[in-house]
Amino acid sequence: MLPVIMSTSEDDKKYIAKQNHLYSAKKLEKAGVYFAPASTKKGSIISSLGKVQVSERRPLCKSIPFLRSLQLELPLFSKDDNTECVMRNIMALEQCLYPNEEYICSYVYLMCELIDTEEDLDFLVEKKIIENSLGSDQEATNLINELCQNIVMVRFIYGDECKQLNNFYEKWYNKAKTTLKRVHFKDLWTASSTIVGIFVLILQPLSRSSYFRKLWLVILSF
Repeated sequence: MLPVIMSTSEDDKKYIAKQNHLYSAKKLEKAGVYFAPASTKKGSIISSLGKVQVSERRPLCKSIPFLRSLQLELPLFSKDDNTECVMRNIMALEQCLYPNEEYICSYVYLMCELIDTEEDLDFLVEKKIIENSLGSDQEATNLINELCQNIVMVRFIYGDECKQLNNFYEKWYNKAKTTLKRVHFKDLWTASSTIVGIFVLILQPLSRSSYFRKLWLVILSF
């Protein structure tokens, strides 16, 4: 659910909305993005929401595209019967007094983008990023998406983070890498079978020569 974005023309609104778009949590996870709760320390709500961070999970592999992996850290979002009333009032106050520092509105919008379905919600609950005290997953999903309705947002704080995550998701090899890992390396036995299969596939053509045939027989004898 997109918020209303203050701009001078319809074309500008469409452009800004496209720039601030973010793929859902499960889609990002299938591309190899890891989710983690941000460290929680005592402080203001602004400092807490400012801890949305995208980082390289393996800094040493940053220069190797196929081995890159991103991690998205998000502050805890707790939902109960009072969440909608409290959040709407805080968001309205922020827009009136701090139109250029919309941390809360930006954070809510970010969560709206990440959660499209109940599956996205369950995933973030599992990662301890969301606490759902409402009971119904559908009700919680609707609540988060409805918070963005009729919100006039002058500046989206997390535009750069969204762009970085979207670029990572749109690289085909990231999704291929994650699918390969999930299907062929999901546990020790599956990984062992995959490695043995690759080993056999490589050695099969070589085994036609007499030298490699003897070597192959020696390997099999163990």
